[in-house]
Amino acid sequence: MTGQGHDEAMLEEVGLIRRPDDGRSPYGFFRNRVIFPVADKRGRVIAFGGRILEGDGPKYVNSPEHALFHKGSVLYGLAKARNAFAKGGAAGGG
Repeated sequence: MTGQGHDEAMLEEVGLIRRPDDGRSPYGFFRNRVIFPVADKRGRVIAFGGRILEGDGPKYVNSPEHALFHKGSVLYGLAKARNAFAKGGAAGGG
C-alpha cells in the first residue's frame, strides 16, 4: 500500500499493518484472511474485520479502535440494510 502513496505511519495507526517488537519490517495485519469492510451508517468504510480460513491464530480479528471506529458503536451491515429498506426491499436480502 505504501507503493500506492499511502503513508506507513497512517497504515499502522489504523491497524492495517503491524510492526513487530523485534524490529523486523511491518506486516499486513489481515494477511491470510478473508477481509470484510466495516462501514458506518452512511456506508463509509471505517474499519475491517478478517477471518482466518486455515492455520493458527484467532479466528476473527478487527481493526483497532481509532478516531472513526468504536466497535461497540457500529452495527455491521447497517448501511446496506437501511438502503434495502429504503428501496422497499427486505433488510435480510430476501
